[in-house]
Amino acid sequence: MNKSLVIIACLTFCFVAAAYPQQPVGKPDPTSQGVGLYEGGDTEGAIKVLREAVKKSNKDSKAWHYLGLALIRQGNSKKAVEALGKAIDLRTKTIILEFSRDDGEWRDDRLLNLKTLLGDQIESQSKQLEILTDKQAFEKGRLALDRSKIQADCVDQNSRVVDGHTVLSKGDLRIEKARVLVKPEPAYPVSARKDNLGGKVVLRAIFAANASVQFIEPIQSPDRRLTEEAITAAQLIRFRPESYCGKPVSFPVQLEYSFMLGW
Repeated sequence: MNKSLVIIACLTFCFVAAAYPQQPVGKPDPTSQGVGLYEGGDTEGAIKVLREAVKKSNKDSKAWHYLGLALIRQGNSKKAVEALGKAIDLRTKTIILEFSRDDGEWRDDRLLNLKTLLGDQIESQSKQLEILTDKQAFEKGRLALDRSKIQADCVDQNSRVVDGHTVLSKGDLRIEKARVLVKPEPAYPVSARKDNLGGKVVLRAIFAANASVQFIEPIQSPDRRLTEEAITAAQLIRFRPESYCGKPVSFPVQLEYSFMLGW
């Protein structure tokens, strides 16, 4: 029987929408209006305008961030966690794209934008952690925040001035992607095989900085028995963590296990 394990970094799909969309010249910017209302103490007004902003552009991470802050001030922690989570997800995808660039260098405004993006990400993650009540969600958030801080420190430490330009070389960041060393195949449950039950199990997990597989949870499965075997196999994965400037970081992954009948 052929049982295959495919490991896919769950955030490495192509994401090209800008996290900081630009407004056409001459037209009002609802995000700036909402931020101004928030900073001026008009919480209800800010929430109303910022909700319109994210409705108009749901990829506006700044609008989602300030909507989260306004909802915290309003006392609506549940919705605040969701709004900040949207900002975090959008920025995470943009950060992954930035560190995946092939040209190998950031200069001047682009370097400033990278540092701003990482700083904004850290702020959103920190604010969300302050209001999270679920223990597992808090621990996941803490790992993500640690990752962002290591990335930001690595960028700051390696930025330099060359001929009047601020420059960062990708090579100086010493980015090492996670490397799987051992990936056991799952056992095929005898009872499931007798029931002619097969298919694909998809799990979500975190390859933690300490080289352990944490927070394994199913997101797709044809049967509980197959899920259990897939989780058991996932727990036995051995890997070298991703790292920046020699410091390991945690990274979310998607794991796929195929249980094929007739093999």
